Amino acid sequence: MGFTDAVDFVDGEFQGYKELFQRRQVVFLKPVAGLPDYWLVHDELTGTGDRKLDLNFHLSPDANPKVENGSVYTTYPTGGNAMIRLVDQSAQPQLLTPIFPCLQT
Repeated sequence: MGFTDAVDFVDGEFQGYKELFQRRQVVFLKPVAGLPDYWLVHDELTGTGDRKLDLNFHLSPDANPKVENGSVYTTYPTGGNAMIRLVDQSAQPQLLTPIFPCLQT
């Protein structure tokens, strides 16, 4: 873990699954010299055997996400948008129906 005026960094591990190890690193780059702030999330999974991985990001109903060129973009009209991009471009993102449709605006 590390925190500075320009960068925050957290590194965590989880070994709660049989024969599977998960590591997540999160970097927050703070706005410097007129550049916008942004987050980087790096997930690493190692283990044995064949597995199916589902990676889900929960977005607010007004995020209005779009899939384009292997990435997911939020389109908040007021800004603060996100791009979610997989390093492994053989996996294509898809949008799922909200689990709680009552939360939609």
